[in-house]
Amino acid sequence: MFIMIVSGILYLLPPINEVPESYSAVLLWNFRMTSLGMHAMLWAGLALGFGALAERVVGDRKIHRRAAQALP
Repeated sequence: MFIMIVSGILYLLPPINEVPESYSAVLLWNFRMTSLGMHAMLWAGLALGFGALAERVVGDRKIHRRAAQALP
């Protein structure tokens, strides 16, 4: 049902051409590749940063567990 409603709305909407005819295809392609590269760098940086922080937290918990188990 949802797909039918959305398809009907899309059919009624006018077509949109976001890129003018005189716009360089090479420039658009370079922008898209640069944007993709920047997103990859952003997410890799976030993943490495949060991974390092999580490793510290998890590593501290493991040390505390070992210390607690070693006590009589």
